[in-house]
Amino acid sequence: MTPPVAGTSIPTPPGKKPPAGNDGKPEPPEDRNKPSFDIAKDPNIKQPKTKDQILEPVFNLIRTWIAPITSWGSLITGIGSFGLANFREQNDFVDKLATGFSKGSLFITGLYGVLENAFNKKNFFGALGYACDITTSVFVPPEKMYYFRLFGTSLDQIPAMLEDVGAKYATLVKNKFGNNSNFVEFLNFKDNIEKTIFGSKLVIQETFKDLKEKYKSKGFLAAIGEFFNKKRADVNIFTSSVGVLASGFIGSILGFEKTGRTLRDLFGFHADYGVGIKAYSMDETGKPTGGGNQEYGLAGLLYGLAGLLDLGSIWLPYPNLHFASLGIDRFSARKMVDAQSAGDEKKDLLV
Repeated sequence: MTPPVAGTSIPTPPGKKPPAGNDGKPEPPEDRNKPSFDIAKDPNIKQPKTKDQILEPVFNLIRTWIAPITSWGSLITGIGSFGLANFREQNDFVDKLATGFSKGSLFITGLYGVLENAFNKKNFFGALGYACDITTSVFVPPEKMYYFRLFGTSLDQIPAMLEDVGAKYATLVKNKFGNNSNFVEFLNFKDNIEKTIFGSKLVIQETFKDLKEKYKSKGFLAAIGEFFNKKRADVNIFTSSVGVLASGFIGSILGFEKTGRTLRDLFGFHADYGVGIKAYSMDETGKPTGGGNQEYGLAGLLYGLAGLLDLGSIWLPYPNLHFASLGIDRFSARKMVDAQSAGDEKKDLLV
């Protein structure tokens, strides 16, 4: 076969078509500046859903339907169970409804809290606290649910404390973390753990410093009064969390159950007070950060009432008082969500 003359086309074998677009000529060199095909930008190809696209419908379903239904159901059936047992005749069906709604409410809000804190907030301790609530809802009988919520309560209060710490000690936080000074959302779990440890140490240091100054200037009672300062929600929430965890050790590990449950309720009152006064929280310049939101006060009041009823269920001979306590506790959680929503914050505390 005679080789082709330079400058002529390469002959095409009989029965075959020349390469499309080239008419038998050699392929032109590849244009490296031409953008490559991006499947992610092709509108004709169905794209995989993002994490937010998957989770947001779940969050909306919980917020709009499941959480309100289970919290209202827990409130109504819990009070109904207590009323029937003490003023009429105990009804097993109503008791089962109260159990189901209380466990369901705690489970679904725990699930919401785990997803929100783990995936959106990157909050390790918040997610762990809500995971404890899920465990409590599944394995603990209703008469002890309020007590064993102590593990979840002490941990899922941390985000509320860190929010106040980030605002009140903004300069110290900035010096420590630089531009990464957000104490509400975190880069990852490691970032959350570091900030939680730093925030807790800061609260302890500043509290002891304030106590010392108050004791020297105004005496012992004035120093103790610092724990009830309505502008120190961070102190109240932190000390109550420590106390609630200690009550769990006393009741569960040491075996003094009634003492542990009682202490859990007493320190719980302190936490409820901390929630109630979050409306008066301020940053380091004295600017309010709680927005004067009185929904916090109502949530704290209802939480306190739930704790009082639980305390009564320990020491008083009234059957099914624990159901009324659980019902009000679950309804209080809804008011906490209202408080955050009214303060233009994202609904992230379904406790």
